[in-house]
Amino acid sequence: MPFQKYLTERNLYLLSGLVVVCWMIFDPHWEPVAVFVATCAVIKGISMAQRAKEKEEFTKEFNSYNSEIRNSLAYLVDTHLADQDRENQKEKMSKMWQEHGQGNNDVFIDYIIHSLMIHNSERCQFQVFNIVNTDGMIAAQLVQEIDRFLENAKKYHLEDYIKSTKLHDLYQWLVHPHYLEFRRKAYWPFYV
Repeated sequence: MPFQKYLTERNLYLLSGLVVVCWMIFDPHWEPVAVFVATCAVIKGISMAQRAKEKEEFTKEFNSYNSEIRNSLAYLVDTHLADQDRENQKEKMSKMWQEHGQGNNDVFIDYIIHSLMIHNSERCQFQVFNIVNTDGMIAAQLVQEIDRFLENAKKYHLEDYIKSTKLHDLYQWLVHPHYLEFRRKAYWPFYV
């Protein structure tokens, strides 16, 4: 409905108040006050029910996206590297890991250690490198989507929930200045 955007909780309160004021002008008894209080309670109840429904839908959408990314990254890992080449890649990655990872306190090491959401560290590392070497397109889309989720999460007080996920860990890694620095220095030439 075109006027639905005006049916906010605040506007309904104002409308109820206006009705009561008009009523009291023509019928100066106390009944309108009771009606106003009752109307406010009903509006508040409807508003809370609507907000709870929106919150549930938002949570469902986020969980679905989280699952979709998890599955997509797993698919990337399974299809991007041929089976016979995995051992060779793991060896190179292990060497890179020792040179650029251990003992380094920056965010790069933290998010690889804690994984991107999938089953074991090798798979997670492969996923990181797949994202790094797609000209930033996958990374940019992820950041844009998670920005949107975080913005909407404020309305439902769900920021902590989103920030507790590995998807948010990945987001923090992608928006961190070290991410761009590592890309610029091309620490992963065997993937480029």
